[in-house]
Amino acid sequence: MSFSSNSPEKPPAHRRVSWPLLLAFAVFVLGFIYALRAGFMVDAKRKWHDFKYLYVIGECWLERQSPYDVPTFRAHWLCHFSEITAAAAGGIAVPPWAILWCAPVALVPFATAGLIFAALNVGAFTLSLLFTARLVFGDRSGHVPWDRPAVWVALAVCCLVGGVPASLLLGQTGIFALAGALGLIDLLRRRRARWYAPFLMLLVSMKPPIALLPVLYVALSGGLIEVLVGGLVVVALAAFLFLRLQPLEGFWKDFRDSTIGYTHSDANRPPRVGGMHSLLMDTPLSAVPPSIWILIGVALAVVLAWIYRRRACAERGYAADAPHAPEPIWFATHVALATAATTVFIPSKPYDTVLLMPALALAVRLGWTWIVALAPGLILACRPELATTALRKLGISSLMRLKEAQVMTLGALVVIVLLAILCLSSIVREKQPLRPVTPVEP
Repeated sequence: MSFSSNSPEKPPAHRRVSWPLLLAFAVFVLGFIYALRAGFMVDAKRKWHDFKYLYVIGECWLERQSPYDVPTFRAHWLCHFSEITAAAAGGIAVPPWAILWCAPVALVPFATAGLIFAALNVGAFTLSLLFTARLVFGDRSGHVPWDRPAVWVALAVCCLVGGVPASLLLGQTGIFALAGALGLIDLLRRRRARWYAPFLMLLVSMKPPIALLPVLYVALSGGLIEVLVGGLVVVALAAFLFLRLQPLEGFWKDFRDSTIGYTHSDANRPPRVGGMHSLLMDTPLSAVPPSIWILIGVALAVVLAWIYRRRACAERGYAADAPHAPEPIWFATHVALATAATTVFIPSKPYDTVLLMPALALAVRLGWTWIVALAPGLILACRPELATTALRKLGISSLMRLKEAQVMTLGALVVIVLLAILCLSSIVREKQPLRPVTPVEP
C-alpha cells in the first residue's frame, strides 16, 4: 500500500503481543487469588482469630476500661466469643499506642469490623508488593519496568509465602508493618514525598518487633529525621487518645502482669516461636539469652547502614546523571537482608514469613544460579509446614522434633548467609569508580 505526498502520516505499526508478559501476569493473578482464597476461605474455625484480641482491646478502651486488667479483658471477651483461649486467659502484649487502630475497629459490630480489617490487610499486602517491586526491580527514580515478565513472576512467587494467607486468615498485623518498613526504605532511597513518613510509622507501629531492623537501617542510613518525626506524630496521637480512654490507676502493674502472662503462654514460647534462641534450644548454645541474638541483628543493621552511606555518597552523581539505571545489586540485597534477618534474630512466628518477600523477588531478579542456591533456604523459611510434613513422612527421628517456627529460622539463616555473601561480592565488583552512563548515538 502506498501513500501520496498529501496523505496523512503513516500510522505506527501495531505492537506485537508479548505472550511471556501476558503469561507472567496471568501467573501473578492466580497467585494473588490463591493468597486471598487461602486467607479467607480455608480453616473457618481460625478465621480472624488474632483480630478478636484487637477488637476486644478496642472495646475495653471505648468503655474507658483497661484491657490490661485480665478479668476485665476476659469479661469483654466472653460477651462476644464462647470459648476462652489460652492466650486470652493469660493476658495480652499489645503496646499502648495500639489504641490508634484498636479503638476505631471496635466502633462497629465484630463481623463488619473483621471485613474492614481484612480489606485493609489486603491493601497493605498490595502496598508491600508495590514497594518490593520498586526496591528490587525499580530504577533509581523509582520507576518499575512492568513490561518485564520477571517482575510479575517475582510478585507471583511472593503471593505463595505461607505467612500471607496465614496473616489474612488470622487477622495478623505483620503485613502492615512490612508495608511500612519497605515504604520507609523507599522513602530513604528516593528522598522525596517525606510527608507520608508518619503514615508509614503508623503501619510500622502495628507490629514493631518485626520492623525493628529495617527501621533501624533507615534511621542510620540517613532517614533519622523521617523516622523521628513520624514516630513523634504517632506517639502524640496515641497519647491524646490514651489519656482520655485508659484508666491510669494501676496501669503499669496491669500492663506488666498482662505482658508476663502473655509471654508465659506455651503458644508464645520456643519452640513455637522462631529465632536463634528457639533453633538452638536443645544445644549447648541454649544458654545464650535472646537479647544477645537481638543485639547481633542490630549489629547487622548497623553494618548495612554503614555500607549504604558509603555507597550512596559514591553514587550520588551517578544517580543524578543516570536516573533510569537499575538499582545496584548491593542495595536490593540490603532490602532483602534487613527484612529477612528479623526471622532469625528477632523472636517471630511462621506467619511473619511475609518478611521474606524481598528475598524471593531478589532471587528472581538474580537469575537461575541464585534461584537454585537460595531455593532450599527460601522453601524452608517460607513454607515450613511443607518441610515438617515431609520429615514426618520420611520418619527422620533426629529432625522430627523440629517445629514450624524452628524450620523457618533454619531456612532464613541459610538465606541471610547467602545474601551476605552476595552483598560482599557485589560491593567488590562495583568497587570501581562509578561513571555516568552516556547514551550511544545511533
